[in-house]
Amino acid sequence: GRSGAVIHDIRLDTALGDDNVMLELDATIENLHPWAERSCLLTLEITPPDGHPAITREYELDAPPGRGPIGDVIDVPDARLWWPNGMGDQPLYGVRACLTDGDGALCDERTFRIGLRTIELDRTRLDEGSRFCVCVNGEEVFCRGGNIGPHDPILANISDAKYEALVAEARNANMTMIRINGCSIYEAPAFYDACDRMGILVWNDFMLTCTTYPEHDKGFRDAIEAEARAIVPLLRHHPSLALWCGNNEALGAITWYDE
Repeated sequence: GRSGAVIHDIRLDTALGDDNVMLELDATIENLHPWAERSCLLTLEITPPDGHPAITREYELDAPPGRGPIGDVIDVPDARLWWPNGMGDQPLYGVRACLTDGDGALCDERTFRIGLRTIELDRTRLDEGSRFCVCVNGEEVFCRGGNIGPHDPILANISDAKYEALVAEARNANMTMIRINGCSIYEAPAFYDACDRMGILVWNDFMLTCTTYPEHDKGFRDAIEAEARAIVPLLRHHPSLALWCGNNEALGAITWYDE
């Protein structure tokens, strides 16, 4: 239970300039008081991977009840870009965001790691059809990889060590991408952390697969939307996460059944 203010959401997106790298901050602070403003301080600390001094920003606000945004563009000096396996290194920056009240008491805190990289999907039209090319930091990536499902019929048996071994094998096989298809699960944090460290991009389906779904049912649609709104903010800070896909072969399933 909370009674003060919380960090409802925080994201840092990489932007590449002509000769500099920036982080675009998009944060949402939520004041849980039902009617009164609350004096808050959001402190953001970004720690480079190479021992350089941390980048620190402070944002003072008188937060009204409900949710309010904080935006900024932060220049990253001596930036080191994150690259897929075989294209460069995978330096990771530590992020710590702390929210304190007017008396300096800690209200909320988030810690995670990011990589400085941009990802684009090139769908340029061709004479016939269009391209489908993943570009990282403006460079085309030849996506060599594999498709995975659950690693054990008892999910509790999937240890962090198993994830580490799986991703290491993908790296050593010169893969650049793993696809988690809609027949599978949203993997544990250890999987995405390993992909971040080893430069393996992740194509992540939503967990819908190989059948028709009751799209006419508003309750079902609302449940799918709630699932997406929960999982995307949980994972989007990972530099390895390259693409979200709606489903696995659910569209094709429309033609598979008579009813």
